[in-house]
Amino acid sequence: MGKVLQLRGQYWLKKVLYYQVLSIYVLTRVVTNVSQTFLAVYVINDLRMSPSSKALIPAIIYLSSFVASVLLQELKWSGERLKAFFSAGGLLWLFCGAVVIFLPINMHAFMYVLSILIGIANALMMVTAIGMESELVDKDLDGSAFVYGSLDFIDKVLCGVFLYFLESYESADPLPCDLTYPCFSVTRFSLGFIPGISALIGVVVAFFIRFHTPNPKTLREPFLA
Repeated sequence: MGKVLQLRGQYWLKKVLYYQVLSIYVLTRVVTNVSQTFLAVYVINDLRMSPSSKALIPAIIYLSSFVASVLLQELKWSGERLKAFFSAGGLLWLFCGAVVIFLPINMHAFMYVLSILIGIANALMMVTAIGMESELVDKDLDGSAFVYGSLDFIDKVLCGVFLYFLESYESADPLPCDLTYPCFSVTRFSLGFIPGISALIGVVVAFFIRFHTPNPKTLREPFLA
């Protein structure tokens, strides 16, 4: 059994598509995990919003993400369509990240609108990243356990190290800041720059992916867990 698993692992590790999908999935998880981790601190410390906003804004993100995911699940998918929708989500997150970095305190109400866009971007990236895993496995079900298991393991390790590094430099106290100008903080950098750049790199990787299913197909299994 151990030798069989080793041979299957070697089979996937020799495929360029495996590393491309791995990059897409890990970058997508970086976007969602980092943004979820620093969002509450950002709206309280950096934007000086009311305490209720740290619950309301994540709720808006989750709701918009859920609605977008349900709508996406009704589409017929092909490799090219997965790439297109992922790229749309990545570019939308790049826009959201830029707004997060430059949003001043006196315009903090715009964060409610931005949270809707973040939820849509999260859904576009997460649904299509999981779809790319399915495209990678395709009909080779014997090796699917290695693909899904290895991607989840690498994602959790890298995201954990990444978050530990960022949070070690985070300050719990609000910084003195002009109301009309954004002031730099590790939280603002972590929420805006890191997900935005990760999304952009994901879009670049997606551009070079070549899947083997040119025709759209319906889902056999739902993307939503």
